[in-house]
Amino acid sequence: MRKLLFIALFVVMFLISAAFAAFNMEPVSVKFYFTDLNLPLAVLLVVTLLIGMLAGAW
Repeated sequence: MRKLLFIALFVVMFLISAAFAAFNMEPVSVKFYFTDLNLPLAVLLVVTLLIGMLAGAW
């Protein structure tokens, strides 16, 4: 029963994430000192989330 609940929660979160990414594909410019990056907003948010998770793990 617990495994089924985990799978259902994973599927729901995946669908919400996919919808979020589909609606946030506008390019965003990120300016560093010497270069500019043009990334979709969803990609930038996921990368930022992953960096925050890695930094918080240590």
